[in-house]
Amino acid sequence: MEQYSRRQSVRLDGIKVSENESSEDLQKIVKDCFIEAEVVVPDTVLDRVHRIGPIYLDQSNNRCQSILIKFSNFSHRTEFYRARKNLSGSKRVRTDLTKSNYTLLKNARALLYESKIKDVYAFSDINCRLKIVNKETNDSSFFESMDDVRNFLSVS
Repeated sequence: MEQYSRRQSVRLDGIKVSENESSEDLQKIVKDCFIEAEVVVPDTVLDRVHRIGPIYLDQSNNRCQSILIKFSNFSHRTEFYRARKNLSGSKRVRTDLTKSNYTLLKNARALLYESKIKDVYAFSDINCRLKIVNKETNDSSFFESMDDVRNFLSVS
């Protein structure tokens, strides 16, 4: 249920943290990202915008922190998520996964990396479901545990 409620949200990474940053500053940053991504998102569709998670250093040693954007409309969220490739620099839009799903995805990717299996990818789809795909055989499956990942690898 918790993951389902997160379908309305995305996380925006790669945005520097400014001292004394106000909620209005964050709103402007997000609106500028919408413009850059070439999507039109009315103010009334933004339910919440705030910083979340730990502060980290980007590739240029800038202090950054994720911005959580919660939409009241799934279609606008989807439009922005699909247009994320238009964002420049180190800006990145990703689905808002629960901690357990994020850990599972991270572990699945680590297993794939260690196994050195080519053309097999694990990712979160647009609906926040975890999916594994074998590009070579065109097989795909949703997964909810590491056993599901291992079973997929043994079959494909």
